[in-house]
Amino acid sequence: MRILSSPCRATQLSLFQSRPTTPQWEQLPWEVRQQTIRLLARMLSEQSERELASRSTQEAGDE
Repeated sequence: MRILSSPCRATQLSLFQSRPTTPQWEQLPWEVRQQTIRLLARMLSEQSERELASRSTQEAGDE
């Protein structure tokens, strides 16, 4: 049996890498913040409309 005098060293991969940093709200450009607010408001409005429509169909089915 042959024994290696200098075995190759394996490198261990990092299992837990640091999370990428996310931009702070105040650091975003004004236009990006305004567009984000508009999109969030639109999403909330559409969600509430879906919930109201769902409730009205449930109430109609109960009668």
